[in-house]
Amino acid sequence: MSVFTTKHTLLMVCISIAVVLSSPAYAIFGKLSTSLVGTSISGVTPSGKAPANQVNYPAIPDLLMVNISKMNLPNGTVVSVSMSDCPWFWPVAYMNVIDGSASISTSLPSVCQTGRASSITINDQGGNVLLRGGSPWKI
Repeated sequence: MSVFTTKHTLLMVCISIAVVLSSPAYAIFGKLSTSLVGTSISGVTPSGKAPANQVNYPAIPDLLMVNISKMNLPNGTVVSVSMSDCPWFWPVAYMNVIDGSASISTSLPSVCQTGRASSITINDQGGNVLLRGGSPWKI
C-alpha cells in the first residue's frame, strides 16, 4: 500500500470517528421525549411532557412540543420554556396557562439541538422553576 493510500485511509477513519462522536450536531437521536415534573403549587402538583423531533436536522430545525397540565395558576399566566442547549435564546418559547393547562409547538433556533443530557425548564415570570425535565431524555 502506498504512503498516499495509507494517509488517505487514516484520514477517512478519523473523519468517520469525528462524525460518530459529534452526535448532537448530526441528530443521532432523531426523536426524544421527557416527562416534566414540578413541585406543588397551592396543593396541586403540575406535570407535563415534552417530545422533540429532530429527524431532519440540520435541514429543518428541532421541533419542540410542550404540554403541561395541573398548573394551579390564574388564567392568562405566562410561563416560559428554556432549554439548556439554547442559552443564547432563553427562553425559547412562552405559553399562556388556561384552565391549568398550556401547550406549544415551536422550532428551536437552528444552532440549538436537543441531546440526551439536555434539560428543559418551565418558569414563571419571576424566573422560578415550575417544571423540570430531560437529563436524560428518553430515546
